[in-house]
Amino acid sequence: MGDTAYWYKYAKELEEKIELTDFEKTTSKFSFRFRNYGQVVEIIKDSTNISGSVTNYLYYRRKENSERKTLFRKEFLSEAQAKNIYEIVQNAEISELPSDKDIKNWSQGFDGITYIFECADKSTYSFKNYWSPEGQKIPEAARIQKFINVLKDTLNLAEDYERFEVNLPKRTGFYDVGSISTRYSIYSTTYLGYSGATKLPLGFFAAHYTSYLGNKEVNVGGLVQYNFDSNGFYYLSLRASKSVLFFKEEKLRDFAFYSYQNRKLNIKSINSHLQNHQFLYGLYFDNFGVGAGFDYLKEKTIDKTGILIYADRYFKKLNLSTTIYSSIFNNQINYKIDIERNFNLGDRSPIDNISLGLGYEDFMNYKDVYFMILTRF
Repeated sequence: MGDTAYWYKYAKELEEKIELTDFEKTTSKFSFRFRNYGQVVEIIKDSTNISGSVTNYLYYRRKENSERKTLFRKEFLSEAQAKNIYEIVQNAEISELPSDKDIKNWSQGFDGITYIFECADKSTYSFKNYWSPEGQKIPEAARIQKFINVLKDTLNLAEDYERFEVNLPKRTGFYDVGSISTRYSIYSTTYLGYSGATKLPLGFFAAHYTSYLGNKEVNVGGLVQYNFDSNGFYYLSLRASKSVLFFKEEKLRDFAFYSYQNRKLNIKSINSHLQNHQFLYGLYFDNFGVGAGFDYLKEKTIDKTGILIYADRYFKKLNLSTTIYSSIFNNQINYKIDIERNFNLGDRSPIDNISLGLGYEDFMNYKDVYFMILTRF
């Protein structure tokens, strides 16, 4: 798109946010700026030396329609680098070319990349923009694209921007560089809510999962669930998990967890105080997962070790998931089946969604129905 007034307004707004030099007020002998989506290169020559910098930036929003924040990092070029880029700019004679709207046969569009060049000295200032020079078939475009390629290769701009993104704080939300394309990244999730059961009607559920601690990828999580009644009976579940141990593909990930469960239940046939230690390893294949491990069950008169199996299925169109756990001992099968439905609340809500869960459990012939109402932050 070749609307110079539009791009000038956009550039001036960004100038303040990422602390660029105001070329229209410069007192330097020569100033040059190259802008690409997410990157700005500056070269300034004064009476004694040549300096330069590369500023990488990215826009971040917690929700799609929330206020946009600008994340940026400025790196200064060495004296040799700055001098080299200054000579490249001078030899290319880019300042002689007009903006794309004033170049004959330069086509315009909306989906490509718009590059911006600014040049200034003590008395003059020019602002020019060029839409998708690589897609044009005229000599001026080829000249501009050649200059851009040399600039990118000399400063390793693609690799530099990749390092910038890797070292950004890992915050869940929407990211863009001012172009049409936007990506949504989930780095951490917190769930809080009510958990109850027909025989243990009081309780709560809390869980947190994070992909990063600082800039280190960890992919860990934990949860606590506690249900109880007014007669001293209760169910406590604690879990620690880690995913992406050996597989990290779009449709194949692995995970492992340790779960500790402590129950005091009204089971007359056995001691009512029971504990479980469960270890499980599993795989996620796109929208379904399977896993296996072992379950150690302990109470005063019982020590059992059994096989633990797991399966889940996510139905994307319904935003609904189903999960089953089963522990198989030599003379006993325990199992629990859960169904969970998520309702997204939209960008203007302070919470992401509400989840409604319903479960049925048969544990040592003690049967109960569980239900949860959770919110995600």
